[in-house]
Amino acid sequence: VLSICDAVSEAEKLDCNIYYAESLFQMKQYRKAANIYKTIISIKKNSAKSKPLNTNENKKDISEAELSYKLYLCYVEMKQHKLALNALQQIPVTEEIEGSEWLRTWVKALAFYYSQDYIQAISTLKSLDIYPSLRTNSTVLVTLAESYYYNGDYKNAFLTFQRAKYNDPRLDRGLSKLACLYFRSNKLTELDQLVSPTLPISEYTSETWTAQAYYQYSIKKHSRALYFAHKACLENLENVDAILLKGTLLLESKKHEKAINHFRDALNIAPYQFEVHKGIVDTYLSWDRYREAVNAASNACKQLGNTPRPLTLYASVLMKDANNLAKAKTILEKVLKINETHTPAVLLLVDILEQQHRNYSVVQLLHRQLGIQPSAKLYQVLGDFLARPGITHDLDGAITAYTKALTLEPNNQKAQEGINKLDQRENDTSYDHLLANNESGHADSDASYHLIADSNRTPSVDSSNIGNESAMDAVWSDMELEINVPNT
Repeated sequence: VLSICDAVSEAEKLDCNIYYAESLFQMKQYRKAANIYKTIISIKKNSAKSKPLNTNENKKDISEAELSYKLYLCYVEMKQHKLALNALQQIPVTEEIEGSEWLRTWVKALAFYYSQDYIQAISTLKSLDIYPSLRTNSTVLVTLAESYYYNGDYKNAFLTFQRAKYNDPRLDRGLSKLACLYFRSNKLTELDQLVSPTLPISEYTSETWTAQAYYQYSIKKHSRALYFAHKACLENLENVDAILLKGTLLLESKKHEKAINHFRDALNIAPYQFEVHKGIVDTYLSWDRYREAVNAASNACKQLGNTPRPLTLYASVLMKDANNLAKAKTILEKVLKINETHTPAVLLLVDILEQQHRNYSVVQLLHRQLGIQPSAKLYQVLGDFLARPGITHDLDGAITAYTKALTLEPNNQKAQEGINKLDQRENDTSYDHLLANNESGHADSDASYHLIADSNRTPSVDSSNIGNESAMDAVWSDMELEINVPNT
């Protein structure tokens, strides 16, 4: 086709190149398309300096701003974000594009997105809803979903990714993050259906392989999950989601050195992503390298700022040493001043207060939080606390808490198990004897409640237990994501 252009005018040759670039983009040959768009932009700039092209002959006339935007899309698909941002910066601020008044807002949103100012990016992207055609645009929706994801709002990220997938069934960008969210929320049926069974393997992308890896992980086929994650990394060396999954699988196999190398690779690519820092911290803890874990958590705070997630991660590591409980408690209280509804911080603070036998303070904290943000998780934790034998024992209160948890989340297995245990206790003749013995124990420092230590309490740090699994692991696995909401 291009050889024919040699015998036509410059304007017609420009048209031919534009059609060629758009065809390459649709065929997902983004690198070739980007090169053609750069050539077209260069031609336009040169023609503006010398003899202008005859626009009457130019049937496919596109402004430099639109061409720069198309070049940006190519770079986004290739995951070359610095080049994508540079392409946007080439758009003249004063240039108006007829029928594209939304473009200024979009470029502004992307500037926030690439500078990791996700709160502003979310606000700006949501303002594009006034344009009906953009409400269902998958590129806008995925960018919004990723902004939610990187900002730690997994619930809205999940819903927005779902909207994007619904409006674009062949969606590729964001597929690995959506798979991760399905996995974390235990939505295995949806995860299994995420990749169409009719899609030929020859058309699998890095995102597709990552989604398949998460499904294999969900059904406990770790070897296949690791293989698929490796395939995803080969397809795209900068697919952070695939690298993180591979690192996680290696960590579960106790291959600490390989795992830490993967998480470090991810850190070099995406130092702004919280999950990368958490992977490094988890690996060091599993490796019994407490000091390195503390340093890694501290580094997360430096790179991500003193925001709730890195601060909570830092506190969770400090808590593993009984000598650092007071410091951890101060950090968690600071987190709740920043965001009073940050549930992981609430749960860790509950754990500290229990270790200090300040059980009346635990009840106060949970009730205060439930007044702010009623959630199934917090009601379940309150039910567990009140159901324990001892002075804190409140059978009616525990049943009420479990019932409210099940009302908010009917599939809450822990709340249902709590009710079942209480039913069993009513028929256990030895339970009254156990209760009587416990009530004669040492007094509560709050003088109101006493909590008997249980096996879930966070261990103190010493040379033998630093890497052991603790209550902290349950906090992150349960609370890193709460997506049990209806699909909308």
